[in-house]
Amino acid sequence: MKRKIFTAVKILLAAILVTALVVVGKQSSDYKRGQENYDEAEQIANLPSREKDTDSYQKVMQRAPGEKDPYGELLLEQIDLAALRGVNPDVAGWIEIPGTELSYPVMQGEDNDFYLNHTWKKESNSVGSVFLECQVDPGLGDFNTIIYGHRMRDNSMFGSLKYYENISYWEENPSVYVVIDKEAYRYDIYAAYKADLEDITYGLKIGSRPKKQELIQFGLEKSVIDTGIEPTTFDRILTLSTCTGSGHASRWVVQAFCPVEGGALPEEAGEFFEGTDDAPDDSSDSESDSLDFRR
Repeated sequence: MKRKIFTAVKILLAAILVTALVVVGKQSSDYKRGQENYDEAEQIANLPSREKDTDSYQKVMQRAPGEKDPYGELLLEQIDLAALRGVNPDVAGWIEIPGTELSYPVMQGEDNDFYLNHTWKKESNSVGSVFLECQVDPGLGDFNTIIYGHRMRDNSMFGSLKYYENISYWEENPSVYVVIDKEAYRYDIYAAYKADLEDITYGLKIGSRPKKQELIQFGLEKSVIDTGIEPTTFDRILTLSTCTGSGHASRWVVQAFCPVEGGALPEEAGEFFEGTDDAPDDSSDSESDSLDFRR
């Protein structure tokens, strides 16, 4: 009887080992193929060097209100979105945090599911894509624009966002650039924190000033870093959402703002706040060595 039990245990352990090897092999293959996909995107887009242009960056920080952003102008001049859309018309733009590995095409699908496990070339791959919430304005005209991305263990996609829990990382990398069509927007990061899917962080089509102020204040109060800067209700908010790495209940959020030229946004009639029923869920979040479908 003991021999039979011992044999059964060995068979079970062997099966677990084989399964683990298959998973690791699939993970390695996905990482490699995913990297190839995004290397190709950089080539097609004619992406500038990822090395931070220190002189341009200093000019960004010192420029007077109304002056053009030289780094944004560089991105706008060189990134060829039309070429990317020739491969996939779902390309909405390009996102980059200068000086980091976060530099990707931004997709927008008909739902929030497809690009969780498809690359920008629509190839099935668990690394997925960086993508806009399907309900937001692709022209970044909404008060709160949400962009999702996986929290990858190799720091690709939105994996590097976790470092914004440290103020020193924010000091080195304080801005997010998003290029769309004929505009390059610089968003200055003001908050980083854990959020639940039902929080106002994921509010869509927020029109009234009280609700806008509520979203801003929520982020400032929850933030684990104190940047000393604060958006106004006339600015536009960019919410970068990924997973926390500690379960399904919360997300890790980095929020930034872009001042609106002229200092005001047209107020929508009435007050509207939409909940988060359509926010992508993460059914594979774990601390295992798997790819962790995080965003």
